[in-house]
Amino acid sequence: PASSPYWPQATGDALRQYQAEDNHDAALKLALSARKARPTAANAALLLAQAYEDAGRNEDAVRLYRQIVDDADNARAGASQRAVYRLLLATALDQSGDWPGARSLLEEAAKLDPDNATILNYLGYSLVDKHLKLDEALDMLRRSVELRPRDGYIIDSLGWAYYRLGRYEEAAREIEVAVLDGDPPQLPLEDLDPPVLVGGDGQVSLGQTIVKGNARKVRRLAKGSVIGGFAGATADAFTLFER
Repeated sequence: PASSPYWPQATGDALRQYQAEDNHDAALKLALSARKARPTAANAALLLAQAYEDAGRNEDAVRLYRQIVDDADNARAGASQRAVYRLLLATALDQSGDWPGARSLLEEAAKLDPDNATILNYLGYSLVDKHLKLDEALDMLRRSVELRPRDGYIIDSLGWAYYRLGRYEEAAREIEVAVLDGDPPQLPLEDLDPPVLVGGDGQVSLGQTIVKGNARKVRRLAKGSVIGGFAGATADAFTLFER
């Protein structure tokens, strides 16, 4: 029942199972039911926003994420929580093609929680990917690595920034660290026979609660010739977040 302390986690687990099975209708039905049972609960709203995204209803997802952000601001929630909600809205906008809106929210999030490695990584990586403010993005990614020195995805983002700046020796060094020593470990590409499959779990968590299961952590770059992955878009793309 909705009154149970285990209800949010159980509902989230069931929702992710439906998503894993590509049963978007069942996932959305469950999320709508959860929202109806707990209309004022942020976690129920987050589950529904996630279900909207998974079902391809991005406008509904963005609308609900905006409401979540506004509610948290009005309730004067903690800065880290408000930062995370902005990150979630930013990823939804980014996936909808609204990079300017996403960037503005990511910059707000970074100000609210300047030590959130996931936010810094998402914003820094995105700026590098779009060839914008490379020096500033590099500083963000360096800080992300300081906060998470063993995170292979974040170290890889730093290597990508060095590459875009033409600092190839430093890029090679960071990418080698990400491949050989990062957590999670990654196989050296020379040890793999084509084709290569790259996957991401898409999970975003807040403490022990998973609030998003479909963040896009793997992207095609350089007109599809390069496949890259990162923590966040979203990632986290994110821990929701220390993160």
